[in-house]
Amino acid sequence: MDIERCTKADFDWILNHFGEFWNNDATRSRHHPIFVNELGDTAFVIRDGKSIAAYLLGFIATASPTGYVHMVAVNRRHRREHLASRLYDHFITLASERGCIRLKATVAPENKLSIDFHQARGMSMETVEDYAGPGIDRVVFLAEI
Repeated sequence: MDIERCTKADFDWILNHFGEFWNNDATRSRHHPIFVNELGDTAFVIRDGKSIAAYLLGFIATASPTGYVHMVAVNRRHRREHLASRLYDHFITLASERGCIRLKATVAPENKLSIDFHQARGMSMETVEDYAGPGIDRVVFLAEI
């Protein structure tokens, strides 16, 4: 399975099959079409035939210069195949080629699976109160690349 750019059709497929990736709709509002319509060269999918096995939505913050992973998810049928790590590595290569010196991701404090994933990648971690608005804390992960 190869990594490819995420298209609008892929994005729509993901939204139509949201429950195959997520346990609830808590992150659905964070899936904004800007990631494929405007930032599409930093959004990626891994396909399994006509379905999406995993995806990553990211962007390059050139002022920082930081590669930011906004969202990464793996279809339940493909968990434990290291697809999220493959997507991260692909994104890091792209970010580095574009002059980024660090990688950043944020995670809701209750998302233990994602926290474990980022810690296993060796990223530093800090919980920041009100990061995403009043009363909305986030665990912020950083890594030099």
